[in-house]
Amino acid sequence: MATRANSVPHPTLIKVDPFVPADQQKGLHNRWHPDIPAIATVKPGQTFKVECIDWTGAQIGNNDILIQGYQGIFELENGGGLFAREFNSKACKAIWDFNGIYATSRHIPGVRFAGVSHPGLIGTAPSAELLATWNKREGELIAAHADAVPPVAFPPEPKGTYVGQDLPKDVLEKIAKEGARTIPGREHGGNCDIKNLSSIIKGGVEKFALKQPIFLPSPIDPMYSAKLVFEGISVDYHGDGKQYNMDATVAYKQAALNAIAYLMKVC
Repeated sequence: MATRANSVPHPTLIKVDPFVPADQQKGLHNRWHPDIPAIATVKPGQTFKVECIDWTGAQIGNNDILIQGYQGIFELENGGGLFAREFNSKACKAIWDFNGIYATSRHIPGVRFAGVSHPGLIGTAPSAELLATWNKREGELIAAHADAVPPVAFPPEPKGTYVGQDLPKDVLEKIAKEGARTIPGREHGGNCDIKNLSSIIKGGVEKFALKQPIFLPSPIDPMYSAKLVFEGISVDYHGDGKQYNMDATVAYKQAALNAIAYLMKVC
């Protein structure tokens, strides 16, 4: 029988309450900045647990109520998504329930798939130099596309900044003024919707001359024989028919739209 005397549980370093807003909980943050201290430390090879809150900061409830601006599908004018223009998308959400490895949603009846979770937002704190590089290049991008809908990027914004711990006022003001949003993917990580994350390699960027992270694949191979593959080329044949010449985003969207058209016929 397991007892506290004969068992050593894996420590939970960060605990969260899904029914409390993220900006009222310790250990959470929504900005990247080198002046945000680590909330916990671990040794190489140590096993530990970290509880996570959803990417909206607990603003999405397990209900059928829409919350403007924080849905699984965004309004075109509020950040949009890959197909925001094609479908003139409106804000909506789907709540997924897990039963074993399978996920189903009452909001999307008749659909079930094997869910393989990923950490979502994960990354290392940037140096002051790297943070300055981000803010400079993203500021230039915003200036070059000032009227873009949805916006091409979001600059540092003091309003809503949260670091999850008590810091001196001047440090908090500096983080609020300079801190980068946590959602976009950058060299350090960010929004990495990658399921097959593996161990951190200390000094790996310098050791392997990297500019961005690399990841070891899962030890379990996907069953390609049980999958359909949809091709896409850089011609917007689902839209205006224009040739976009080696545009990977256009090609990806065409492949996905091909899959959607196929599913509408067979399902």
